[in-house]
Amino acid sequence: MHRFEDERLLRGASRYIEDLEHSDALYAVFVRSPHAHAHLRRIDAGSVRARADVRGVFTAEDFLAAGLQPLRCVRPIDSSDGTPFSAPTRHTLALDTVRFVGDPVAMVVATSPTAALEAFEEVEVDYAPLEVVLNARESNEVAVTHVLGDAVEVEAAFEHAAHVVGVERINNRVSALPLETRSAIGRYDSETDSYRLDTQSQGVHLIRTLVALGLGVDEERLRVVTPDVGGSFGMKLVSYPEQVAVLAAARLLERPVRWVSTRSEALLTATQGRDHISTAELALDGEGRILALRCVTYANLGAYASSLTTSSSVAGFARTVVNVYRIPALDLTIRAAYTHTAPTDAFRGAGKPESVHLMERLIDAAARQTGIDRMTLRERNLISPDEMPYRAANKVTWDCGDFPRALRIALDEARWDGFEARRKGSENAGRRRGFGLGCYLHTAGAGTNETSRVAISSDGSLVAYVGQQAIGQGHETTFAQLLGEHLGIEARRVMLVQGDTDRLAPRGASTGGSASLQVAGTTVLRAADRLIEQLLPHAAD
Repeated sequence: MHRFEDERLLRGASRYIEDLEHSDALYAVFVRSPHAHAHLRRIDAGSVRARADVRGVFTAEDFLAAGLQPLRCVRPIDSSDGTPFSAPTRHTLALDTVRFVGDPVAMVVATSPTAALEAFEEVEVDYAPLEVVLNARESNEVAVTHVLGDAVEVEAAFEHAAHVVGVERINNRVSALPLETRSAIGRYDSETDSYRLDTQSQGVHLIRTLVALGLGVDEERLRVVTPDVGGSFGMKLVSYPEQVAVLAAARLLERPVRWVSTRSEALLTATQGRDHISTAELALDGEGRILALRCVTYANLGAYASSLTTSSSVAGFARTVVNVYRIPALDLTIRAAYTHTAPTDAFRGAGKPESVHLMERLIDAAARQTGIDRMTLRERNLISPDEMPYRAANKVTWDCGDFPRALRIALDEARWDGFEARRKGSENAGRRRGFGLGCYLHTAGAGTNETSRVAISSDGSLVAYVGQQAIGQGHETTFAQLLGEHLGIEARRVMLVQGDTDRLAPRGASTGGSASLQVAGTTVLRAADRLIEQLLPHAAD
């Protein structure tokens, strides 16, 4: 079955934020810091304000006077010793100090994109550069120190181990670069004292919560609408200062205000991912069975605590650090700290790939040191189906799984037994041949407040309302197929509604963590069953 949305997407009939028409809209450009860390001495925009094509120039003081609130991390995690989560204050525009290259310090709003760019270049900012810290291990500005496991038990295991192997790995910072950069259109209705934000998202409900906090208003006064989304990978899951700024400017100027990120701005300011420095050690017995794991990792949160930053750097990393292996004892310390770099948040696995990558490198190092075949060593330490449900040393329970069988299938399909012969053949031909394997564990679908509705329209077709947002997964086809098979109707008679807080249920989840089908698929089917219950009495009549 072909995807329903592909015809629209491939033929240019889709609608993105920049396709939305607002003939009376003003255009915003942000003045950004060229310094990673500096004191803001002075912002001179006098000549800019005097331009006939400029409608407003805003600084942090202007927005504070307008009632804007600091942006917040909504998933703070306190340190294991009880120390409260710590975060630098992040205003919509930097108040007195900039903390990363690209930190916005002023906003220029003009009658056209060209006018806004010309005026933006006339804004003069005086900076006093300060000391810069780029490495999380060198940072003294700690957000949270998370300790998990039993250090005493692990120390005892290492003392009696036949083999001790260690690695240090840097999981380098990465940038998400979707084809569609971030953009936003802010509108304010003075009659109803309400706002509307058109912007990309991975779920409009979370964006509404976060942006309303920044505006300092109740969520009911903000409508968030997301049309088609041109890729995300995690970085459009959370809110940004620009979304709050266009709404505040729209209220102050009494006109819609729109902004679109340039590709350079996208590289500088969109949330980034990874950036862990980790040291890990394994204790093994004489036969290569793992006795304990000891790990210290330094997670770089960037300049500020992004909305969900601890979900990746702390929770996600800790949840999968033992991977699919039988590890009786664990001593894990995660130290998440701030640096003068772009903030980090969820990106393609949200902390899990970082920990899995570390563990797999550690297993390969152990194989080299012990002389045990790397596939044999893995299989010897995999949790078996007989042990399920398995309570791992990181306090997470795996309820099912046949990891040894999955490994055997992978090795058979890749013809592992014949690899050495193929490698020798390559060497004789002057080429090199390698064989890589990584066992991967991902906790998908964890944690949700998804609400779905299913309704029958007047022509007998079905309408499904889901909080999660398609960012390339094919939701329009997936949920239609799911409902069609469940209710016995053609999938093409199911329409999906997403991306509008006014049309959806009061709450809903965001797309992320490989959870769309497990989470929204479940709630959609439950809603369909409720619908059948409501229809049965009518059918009986």
